[in-house]
Amino acid sequence: MRGADLLVKSLAAAGVTRIFSLSGNQIMPVYDACFDAGIEIIHTRHEAAAVFMAEAYAQLTGGIGVAMVTAGGGAANAMGGLYTAWESDTPVLLLTGDSPV
Repeated sequence: MRGADLLVKSLAAAGVTRIFSLSGNQIMPVYDACFDAGIEIIHTRHEAAAVFMAEAYAQLTGGIGVAMVTAGGGAANAMGGLYTAWESDTPVLLLTGDSPV
């Protein structure tokens, strides 16, 4: 079992059914695990959009919104949306990739 499988199993157990994301190499194993677990991935054109969509989803459903972006610039681009979610007290989980040093 891979780390991505454990992560997705935990997300599914928490009731997560969809993730808003802009893909990148560092998060592809999580994509594979999501497909296997039946978690829907909604693709966006910008990392901030993924977080804003996750925030809107959380506000509309009363659940948690999950966004997933790649490492580096992808994570940096998502910060504005994450700050907005924090300011509005909306439950959003941001998952980012990581690159080995």
